[in-house]
Amino acid sequence: MTGRQSRYLDSKLLGPRLDAVFAACATAGLLRGGGAIAAATLEGEPITATYGATAGGEPTRPDHRFLLTSITKPFTAIQVLQLAEAGLLDLRAPVAATIPEFGRHGKEHVTTWHLLTHTSGIDLVANTAEGPSAGLTPQQHLQAALDASLNFEPGTRFEYCSPGFWVLAELVTRLTGRHYTDELVTMITGPLGMTGTRYELQESAPERWAGANALYEAHLAEQVRRAGYPAGGIVGTVGDLVTFGRALLGCRGGAGGGGGAGDPNRGAGPQLVSPATLDAMACRAIAGWYQGRTVAWGLGWELGGLGDFGSDRTLFHYGGSGTGFWVDLDRGVVIALLTTSWHLDWQVYGRLANAVYGALA
Repeated sequence: MTGRQSRYLDSKLLGPRLDAVFAACATAGLLRGGGAIAAATLEGEPITATYGATAGGEPTRPDHRFLLTSITKPFTAIQVLQLAEAGLLDLRAPVAATIPEFGRHGKEHVTTWHLLTHTSGIDLVANTAEGPSAGLTPQQHLQAALDASLNFEPGTRFEYCSPGFWVLAELVTRLTGRHYTDELVTMITGPLGMTGTRYELQESAPERWAGANALYEAHLAEQVRRAGYPAGGIVGTVGDLVTFGRALLGCRGGAGGGGGAGDPNRGAGPQLVSPATLDAMACRAIAGWYQGRTVAWGLGWELGGLGDFGSDRTLFHYGGSGTGFWVDLDRGVVIALLTTSWHLDWQVYGRLANAVYGALA
């Protein structure tokens, strides 16, 4: 299948399939709380399904807002890639050229490319925003990443590394002169009309909040609402994620599987990145071992993702709060999964993705 072919999701087939997978996984104890999934191509309306209830006991709706956790990382990555496209940043240049205080303890040659591909070698001791409450300010979290040493020579292997995203966010702040949380609206969510997706830098719970258990409510309060964590702090909806994914599909060039300026499958709305940048995101930079499975990684994204039927040029990211996001550049499919099932079993992701592809005409 090529990106130029007309395709759609069969709503009469997909809706019941998603409901059935949710029901089976809940019965098996693989899902807890509540969740929502949305899937779409560039043609037709997204198809959504929900299960369970929010922490407050309300039946889950598609407009409920969930903690994205690590699906925040692709947003930060695209902010940085937009700066590179604007000529403000060389991805292969040392980060220390822009943030001099980063260039210490062996990190003098770490580049933005290394941070985006999780090949920087930054010591994971600098991951102060996850795990037990650290009581740190955002600046202190950033400082831990700036002060970090290296575990290995940059570029020599893959090691998933969240602290580097504090540094990437700092690049956005310094190069634009505006805080990265505000620039998220300027660069991505505002132009796309993603009104339910943002950092929540406040003490009160987010509006339309789906919630979590007591342990992760503490995580939300300290590491998300107070820290504005650029590796895991955005709150959003499945509908907004589908909008984000469809915008990426619309960035495809004619040589990269359709979506060129005259292509009827091209998405409407702002061009987030150029076709060349999108192709770079989908080009394998490194492979490695992560969370019990082999992964391939491009600029800011895992490639291929979970499930049996997606293309190798699928941009994928998952989050520890039971979230998943697929943007299949070759088959033209977007899937957004948000749940309150922290540390969701991999098989749930795969079964839901397979159900979507099975309804693709």
